[in-house]
Amino acid sequence: MKNDVCIEMINAKKCPSKIDLITSFKLMSIYSGALDVSAIENIIDNNGTVKNFPKLHSKIYLFDDEKAIITSANLTNGGMLRNFEYGIYLDEKSIVKTIVDDFNCLSSNERTGLVKKSDIDIVKSILEKIPKSVSLKLPSFEIETPEENLDII
Repeated sequence: MKNDVCIEMINAKKCPSKIDLITSFKLMSIYSGALDVSAIENIIDNNGTVKNFPKLHSKIYLFDDEKAIITSANLTNGGMLRNFEYGIYLDEKSIVKTIVDDFNCLSSNERTGLVKKSDIDIVKSILEKIPKSVSLKLPSFEIETPEENLDII
């Protein structure tokens, strides 16, 4: 999850709507840049709830308990705009209800913890003390694909 996408989501939501997020809040994910701690902070600052479930990998987006998207896409510009991702949009009431029930079950699971502002402050403090990693410039390789094979779907 990246903060720029989070800001767009916060700005686009209807006023009484609330953002509830379950994510894998791991220090290494934050350090590597896979999880943007400022996005988590923004959700909390905007009356949202963030919970941590360390084994989470699924991407499920629920909208007012009426619509759902299950996808491979992370909440990043890459996941939402650039990458080839795959997902399904659902508005069938019985299926969405099952997804909502699953979300609520995971949210109340004994292994799911609430992420608080104090947790974010601790993470920021730890990250300030860790030396920045050196980025290696790796070569990119072009793979030639015949034009007729590009339209695979």
